[in-house]
Amino acid sequence: MARLGSGVPVALASLDELAEAFDLGQFGASPTKFDAEDLWPLTRERNQALPFAAVADRIAALGVPDDQAERFWRVASQNITRLDDLDDWWRIFSEGAEPQIDPEDADFIAQAMTLLPAGPSQTRPGANGPRRSRRPRAARARACSCHCARP
Repeated sequence: MARLGSGVPVALASLDELAEAFDLGQFGASPTKFDAEDLWPLTRERNQALPFAAVADRIAALGVPDDQAERFWRVASQNITRLDDLDDWWRIFSEGAEPQIDPEDADFIAQAMTLLPAGPSQTRPGANGPRRSRRPRAARARACSCHCARP
């Protein structure tokens, strides 16, 4: 907010950095336009840079097992804007996602799925042989980083 109306790009900065770089000569005489939507990239940048320790309690409250919590954060953190987005990502991680496939793509997707190797959730060697996931293949679709599989 301290840079609105100046020629300096709005970016995350500490109070010390803002105070050091502040110069009234950088501000124009024309009215300043504030658009709250411009804050989302800054919010995303700040939240994605948070260390695990800063979000550990929030992740635990979602029900993420302790042994998976830090790995979950490393993956999910790069796909969030708001911290509330973690709720949706944990649901995808724990329950899977129902893919949305256009009818004209259905044959192509079915063929592509047969070419993918089995992932760790699909087969796991154990004492009694491999275990198969109980979810159908379509529900095991991976969510991509562009949010196209988000609920």
